[in-house]
Amino acid sequence: MKKRSLFVAVLAAVLAVTAAAQNKITNLGTYSAAEIDSRVVKSLPGFEFPKARNAADLKKVSYTTTDANGKREQVSGLLVMPKGGAPKGLVVYMHGTTWDYKNAPSQVTKQKDIVLGEVFAFAAAGYAVAAPDYIGLGDSKPTHPYPLNIVNGRSGVDIVKPVREYTRNRSYELGERLFVTGYSEGGGTAMGMVKLLEDAGETVYRAAPCSGPYDLTGVTRDFLLADVKGEDVVIRAFLLGYSISYFKDAFGVKTSDYFTKRLSTTVNMNFKRGKSDKSIGIALVVMGAIGGGTKSRDNLLTPRFIKALEDVDMNDPVLREMSRNNVYDWKPKTEMLIQSLATDKVVDPRNAVVAMDAMRRNGVKRRTLRHLEVNNEKLDHGSFAIEATYNTLRFFEDGFDAVPTAR
Repeated sequence: MKKRSLFVAVLAAVLAVTAAAQNKITNLGTYSAAEIDSRVVKSLPGFEFPKARNAADLKKVSYTTTDANGKREQVSGLLVMPKGGAPKGLVVYMHGTTWDYKNAPSQVTKQKDIVLGEVFAFAAAGYAVAAPDYIGLGDSKPTHPYPLNIVNGRSGVDIVKPVREYTRNRSYELGERLFVTGYSEGGGTAMGMVKLLEDAGETVYRAAPCSGPYDLTGVTRDFLLADVKGEDVVIRAFLLGYSISYFKDAFGVKTSDYFTKRLSTTVNMNFKRGKSDKSIGIALVVMGAIGGGTKSRDNLLTPRFIKALEDVDMNDPVLREMSRNNVYDWKPKTEMLIQSLATDKVVDPRNAVVAMDAMRRNGVKRRTLRHLEVNNEKLDHGSFAIEATYNTLRFFEDGFDAVPTAR
């Protein structure tokens, strides 16, 4: 028994040292209050966000998370720490879709204008902010698991502990309250993160998932099957190409089983590490031009994949994993504001409606959950992010009273 106890103790010590080695936080520099305000004004125009009272230190967080196959992966993220402490608490911000790993939050520099207005807006308001890069972005090498809400939600869950340990060890005042938000893909991963935390018995003070694809095998599937035209063809091809590129690398599927020859070839040639979102988009535009700019799904997807989508075939690894990453049908305890844009053509706003309906059926009352739908034809999926951030900050500060139009 003594030998066994000694072995267990040694093993625990080794594991602790290993974990410590995997978690590393390094300096990225300090932003003055004026620099923070400048980033917010540039990225989030049209709204009066709070002005920063203090400078903030930026840190890169290196830590581990778990991929879809249960393997531990080293990932990175950004930590923003306002000088003088953040007694209001920690905001975890889940960013939207990008293929380019260099566009991830932790890659920010004063010379490189990554759009991080949301992160700086929360920091200006007095919160510490953690922004995961996700698997496959930032310093992480595998293909990003797009659009898996639960898998990427773990990147948010797993960044919290090393951040809290780091601030505690440096006597940095970090409030106990945890807030979670994100936009677009980040809206789905934010929802996934809250669900994971609640399933583990953890407490989230307030959460605001925005314009997220919560229902992957229902609403999002319908979006993939619909006929579209113009730039919407390119957007859908980009999102589909991203997803199947991930499944090709992680699960060994063939792009030719999912896409017609023209799209399959374009995806294989362009979805490679180091490519920019813009260059991939141009390649997809050229593909559409050569093919006559067709709007039909039949000229993008194979008959096999169309049937798999129509049947929600769980024998297909893509549909199976998407089903496992649905995050709409559960019963959150966290005070939650779901936001959507009625005219959104990138993430179907019915995702929010379906989530609200399911959660209401599950017994979630208005005191816990509300939906704020914005109906403004002047806004699109990109520009709505500004208003959504403004509403989220007000909600984090003052609860549902700050967003009286939410229902």
